[in-house]
Amino acid sequence: MALNLPTGYVFTPTDEELVVFYLKRKIEGEALPADIITTLDVYSLSPEELPPPGDRYLKDNERYFFTTERTGNVLPTKNGYYAINNSEPEPIFHKNQLVGFKKELPFYHGQSPNGTQSDWTVYEYSVAASHQNNQETSKKMPKLVACKFYRPKD
Repeated sequence: MALNLPTGYVFTPTDEELVVFYLKRKIEGEALPADIITTLDVYSLSPEELPPPGDRYLKDNERYFFTTERTGNVLPTKNGYYAINNSEPEPIFHKNQLVGFKKELPFYHGQSPNGTQSDWTVYEYSVAASHQNNQETSKKMPKLVACKFYRPKD
C-alpha cells in the first residue's frame, strides 16, 4: 500500500502506539494503519547493513522493523553484536493497562565483551501476553517484536 500523505508528515509513533496499533495488529494479522514497517531479520545485521529509510515519512536517524525475538544477552553479527542491557524491560501502558515492554540493546563493533559501543541503539518492543487476543496461536508462532533503530543526529 503506497502512502500518500501531505509534505511534512513524519512517522514518529509513541511506544504505546507502536505496540497497540502496529505490533499487536501485525501479530494478530489485522490491517495496519500504514504499511511503513518492514519485516526483516535485523539481529543478523549490524545497523550499517540495514536498508536505508526509503520512505519520506521516516526520519533519517530512525528505522523501524518487525523481526523475530532473539534470546540471550548478546546477539552477534559479522561486524559486532547487540547487547541487552541488564535493566528490566520498561513497561508500556495504554488506558492504564499493561500492553507491552521495551528493551534497550546498544550495538557494539568488535567481539563481545570487548567491543566498542556504536552510536546506534535498538529499542525492542514486545506485546504483553495478557494483551494478546489469541494466546494459543501466539504460543505456537515465533515471537514477533518491533524494533526501532535510533542514532542521535550529528
